[in-house]
Amino acid sequence: MGKSSRPCPRADDGRMPDRYCIKDGYVPQTTAHSLEAAPGAYWQPWRVQQASKYQFDVYQSARQMADATGPRSVADVGCGTGWKLNHFFRGYRVVAFDQPTLAEVVHRHAPGAEFRPIDLACPGTSDESFDLVICADVIEHLLDPDPCMEFLRSLTGRFCFLSTPERDIVRGADCMGSVKDVHVREWNAAEFARYVSSRGFEILRHELLPPARLDDAEHALRAQSPLQTRAWHGCQLVVCRPAM
Repeated sequence: MGKSSRPCPRADDGRMPDRYCIKDGYVPQTTAHSLEAAPGAYWQPWRVQQASKYQFDVYQSARQMADATGPRSVADVGCGTGWKLNHFFRGYRVVAFDQPTLAEVVHRHAPGAEFRPIDLACPGTSDESFDLVICADVIEHLLDPDPCMEFLRSLTGRFCFLSTPERDIVRGADCMGSVKDVHVREWNAAEFARYVSSRGFEILRHELLPPARLDDAEHALRAQSPLQTRAWHGCQLVVCRPAM
């Protein structure tokens, strides 16, 4: 990995470079609670157990893209336990990036993946690129998401799948602060599109997905409903690539 071209903030310096395209008056958290100093500090057993059901549709969408385009390499930045990476991309050449404290968890849940420890708050840049890059519900956890976005841009050879909660659907349009202590900030769809585009990406697709895995009956109800709900549309997915 190379070095970042911009300084990276630390959790105790109180520095917020900008609003990251979020509306005036929105108040983010000032501590990144999900960055671990020791194994299990954030990734407690209950969180490891629940991880497989969240962002399931993001990974499924990425696999559908893989089936259509035939990537040779897949990277997952902020892979968590690695279960979804293993479930959808077993047999591919896959590299899992996350905090060093997750090495044992990833080796257990994604034994076929190569694990690379990184500082998600300051990952630098990469000299290696991957055909398909996934970063599912990571950037809302970071004090400054720009270094991670820079890393993703350097890492993406063809397609990047980037997801985060849709704030207006999940919290309401009048939400003016991060109400979830492990999320530093959250974007609505218009803000997120502006943010991703402003950080050097071309958006190919922007859609709303369920934040957690649905069964077949729930998917059928979702397809028939004209309403946008937290359970059925609370996760926004941007499929993008580095802008030329």
